[in-house]
Amino acid sequence: MTSSKPMLFPSLSLAQMEALARYVGSCLRKGDIVTFSGDLGAGKTSFARELIRSLSAKNVQVTSPTFVIMQSYDVKLADGSPEQLWHLDLYRIKNEKEVQELGLEEIWPHVTLIEWPDIIKNTLSKKRLDIVFNFVPFKDSRKLSFTGDDYWQEKLQSFEETA
Repeated sequence: MTSSKPMLFPSLSLAQMEALARYVGSCLRKGDIVTFSGDLGAGKTSFARELIRSLSAKNVQVTSPTFVIMQSYDVKLADGSPEQLWHLDLYRIKNEKEVQELGLEEIWPHVTLIEWPDIIKNTLSKKRLDIVFNFVPFKDSRKLSFTGDDYWQEKLQSFEETA
């Protein structure tokens, strides 16, 4: 069940946001879903890029899947197991019929990162991590709000204590 109490990181620099992305990556398990919401340019793709790079064995080039909608990457999870990670950008999807045509049911057993998830959010598992990105008045800073199940609340609390 997704917790209703968001965990806020009120003012993160790019370096802090990248460290948080690497930390989230180190916590991922097969079947995990992480959603990214927020304004254009708020850092969703940058966060996903750093997370994916942190799990990749080689220096992989991570680009926004805005035009291709879905991209997959071969990664290694923290427990050493190989995994296929899917990165979706649903910004251009206009209706649920287009979503059905993507065949997403085949990727749910894998790690999935979803930018602009609103069109499918009601159909996603409640066991997920939702991240909202917002601009703040400070130059090059972002406010991130995390909402997740008990697993993610515990993991994020651990990060906050060490940050």
